[in-house]
Amino acid sequence: MTGTIIPLRPEDGETAVVAGTDELTADLVAERIGVLLNVLRQRRTELNAQIAKLQSVQPSAETQLTKLTAELIGQMSNSVAHMNLLIDQAEMFVRELTRDAPSP
Repeated sequence: MTGTIIPLRPEDGETAVVAGTDELTADLVAERIGVLLNVLRQRRTELNAQIAKLQSVQPSAETQLTKLTAELIGQMSNSVAHMNLLIDQAEMFVRELTRDAPSP
């Protein structure tokens, strides 16, 4: 016995509901990512301020402390670079999400 699958076509009203739901979902996701982006930007600003403060400290006679401070600044700078990458990716995702969202 062979069978043929005949896809059901959604009625026009169903298509509009699905499109509306997709647009609402895209808007909610974009809004939530926007909130998270604001938090990330604030944390990045705070981290940059801490780096600047550490960089302004005069080298210590204690070489171990100076070495540790330099290592900490390096790690913090790496964290800022990772945050920049994450922010860029999230911003691109939001642009794509809002651009590709179906219009009513």
